[in-house]
Amino acid sequence: MTLGRIKKFKYKTEVALIFFSIAMYFTTIMQNVVWETLLWMTATLLSTLYYIYKTSLKSFGKRRQKLIYTISFIGLSAVFTIINNYILLLAFEASISAKIFMFILTPLTFQMYYKIILCTQYLFFKPPQPETCTNIDALPGCSMILATRNEPFDVCKMTFDSANSLNYPADKKEIIIVDNSDLSHKDLTKWKNYVEKHVKLNNGTIYRFIHRNSTIGFKPKNLDIGMTHVSKPYVMLLDADSTLMPNTLKQVMPEFAADPKLGFASLLIKGTNNASSFFAKIGCISQNMLRYTMGLIGQNGFVIFQGHNSVWSKETLRAIGPWLETHRGEPMIVEDVAAAVRCYFKGHYGRTIWLDSGEWVPTSMKECESMWMRWTYGNMQITHKYFWSIVKSNMITFKEKTDILNQMFSFSVVLTPVFAFLGILLPHTSPIWLAYIILLNAPAILSMIGYGMKNKSQGSSKIRWLLQLYLAFFVMNSFITWVSAKAVVNYLLRRDQGWKPTGKTAESRVNWMSAIRAYKGMMGFGITGITCAILMDIYLVPGALVATIVLFISALFFVNLILNIMFFGRSVMSATGNLETLSIHQLSHLPESHLS
Repeated sequence: MTLGRIKKFKYKTEVALIFFSIAMYFTTIMQNVVWETLLWMTATLLSTLYYIYKTSLKSFGKRRQKLIYTISFIGLSAVFTIINNYILLLAFEASISAKIFMFILTPLTFQMYYKIILCTQYLFFKPPQPETCTNIDALPGCSMILATRNEPFDVCKMTFDSANSLNYPADKKEIIIVDNSDLSHKDLTKWKNYVEKHVKLNNGTIYRFIHRNSTIGFKPKNLDIGMTHVSKPYVMLLDADSTLMPNTLKQVMPEFAADPKLGFASLLIKGTNNASSFFAKIGCISQNMLRYTMGLIGQNGFVIFQGHNSVWSKETLRAIGPWLETHRGEPMIVEDVAAAVRCYFKGHYGRTIWLDSGEWVPTSMKECESMWMRWTYGNMQITHKYFWSIVKSNMITFKEKTDILNQMFSFSVVLTPVFAFLGILLPHTSPIWLAYIILLNAPAILSMIGYGMKNKSQGSSKIRWLLQLYLAFFVMNSFITWVSAKAVVNYLLRRDQGWKPTGKTAESRVNWMSAIRAYKGMMGFGITGITCAILMDIYLVPGALVATIVLFISALFFVNLILNIMFFGRSVMSATGNLETLSIHQLSHLPESHLS
């Protein structure tokens, strides 16, 4: 059988597997004698996954997939989903309408078990350490593109110096700055002069400073302009607040030399500005876990290009086309994820490199809101534009497709507040809502346990450390859920998102009234939920233990929304003397827990 026929047959097998799972779902929940059916279905499901895996080996090889990950993430998640739904229906003698309702929720249930398995893997995972190449002469050159706009000079200098000081032959490095700052920006001239001063050094490294006086196309347009000047075969993309370990290129470039089909390599990204504000302190915990999880998914699945701190093959970038692309007449906001998807379409792929690199996380609620609005809105764009292309692609493994779709469809974002309200307003079905609320919160609980175990508290009490973990994984997460749900609504209604970049200069402190006014909608929603829970507990479900537990857990989501304003509402970036304390170089010398 030819390779093309194998890929076509594999796609048909994947589609058949999905329809088979749906048919078996209905067969299982509609009959009384079920365990024999479940065992037979499990054996068939796992056998089919194994068959897909074996046929995929002929197309993709062993480096992109392992059977244990396909079985664990897809097979077990599917089996657990069906068992979960059956037990709930059996326990509560649900009607046909309830069965249909649970079927509609099946994608959510599958996704939550997928996340639970991922978080369980995090508890035991030990990242492989990349080796440092000693034969540097055999390694290819690498250009570095830094896109900036209206950034403080000190921050740009921090990133430029970090890239310029990489331990790599000078003649194999190229640093390209593409800046579209306003001409009135006070640091533009200083930034330009600093880069051009290095041009005069004639040290072997190529330096370019390119300015365009326009915002058309945003960052993707800057990247496209930068690509026209690239002279090296590989390209590293950096943000204005990125910092790198000195041996980064020595440890990353051998991956490309050994694998010509490798399209891009993503570094492990860590927040380094935890000292800039209390929100950033907690945000570093939350976002570090998010970045680590993305790397974990890419270990044996789809590698998510996170927009910066990654190295790309120039050949791959030429194959996938320009960074700037549109959907429904507007620019694609998350050009990074879109580029990764197109990379896989072209037969290339990504890889996670477990090497630390730095970024700055949002320093206030407003910045965090802007970031998550863009991310969620952008994922909606990619979903609409590429969904069927992903499903039908013969260049993406079944496990990678599952990873992408789980990234695109975050059902928990929209359904968490819905389930919280349903758990309060429908106490007679409280056990069902209790099961779903626990399922929704299980990944956060496992993440909190894992992060706490791997980053022991140092320099602060255990109670303080537990509080910080709760704020990161539950309080801040409730805010992210609220913001993401708003972004989904905005996308469906085609409203303008608006955005505010990560703060890089000290700001004046916000007063309480301003903080409350800025998030009056979220506060009103939280107060409404808490009030409903109290009234339901007093008047409708007195003495009902399960219903009271559900009311309490459901109300926690609304309490957490209000806690965001109390803990983070006035948080803004504070003045920092030495920016080296906010770089990956300083972070590498201290335990992460000490910085948290």
